[in-house]
Amino acid sequence: MRALLVIEKTFVIFCVQPVEQYPVLLAKINTMTIAFFIFLAIAFLIGSIPSGLILGLLTGRGDVRKVGSGNIGATNVLRAFGKRMGCLTLGLDVFKGILPVVFVIFLGNRMLGLMINDNVAPSLVALAVVLGHVYTPWLRFKGGKGVATALGAAIGFSPFSILPFSILPSITLFVFAIATTRYVSLGSILGALALPMYWLYRMIVFPRVDSVYVLLIWTLLSAIIILRHRKNIVGLINGKEHKLGKKG
Repeated sequence: MRALLVIEKTFVIFCVQPVEQYPVLLAKINTMTIAFFIFLAIAFLIGSIPSGLILGLLTGRGDVRKVGSGNIGATNVLRAFGKRMGCLTLGLDVFKGILPVVFVIFLGNRMLGLMINDNVAPSLVALAVVLGHVYTPWLRFKGGKGVATALGAAIGFSPFSILPFSILPSITLFVFAIATTRYVSLGSILGALALPMYWLYRMIVFPRVDSVYVLLIWTLLSAIIILRHRKNIVGLINGKEHKLGKKG
């Protein structure tokens, strides 16, 4: 199991190489660092694609921002344009999260191995793609709430599992909250709160050098999603939040 951070791994590589090779190694590390930051930018741009808005406009149903809550996410698309459009938006937003994380795990991490290891790189990519969805530059940085895209990013860590363990706590709380209260926002908030739980479990049971960093990244990601639900939290407290199946 690889558990070396960049400093440790780089130190070992430098120790076993002749001094005359140092400039070449430094150039390689700098190139990989630049490549990774470019990929983070690409992940951000992938996340910034406003699926719900594009679907509404392409199908002639209109601008989803002018209907219901004004949000471009799957829940508002569902209320405004129906189940089919809502499910399609959900699927596309989830796929946005899966794609860059899977890429960096199965390909990018091999190319960027000198700079960062294991779960840190894909976690940073997950954060970037969710930030892109939440703060899409194409809509004056007013995007969705990041729930579906974060779900996709978490699935990306084990895309071939029927139910990846990394999202099991979130899915359980999400489904339970909606089934018992019909509040999608409550389910989303509880699901977001549970996102770091898997990484906390990993840090305790399988302690690694990078575990703390991964946990911090997912905790930040969770906090961003919850902050995007500020109005929903106020609505839940005041009893004015809309339930699933009711328009408005």
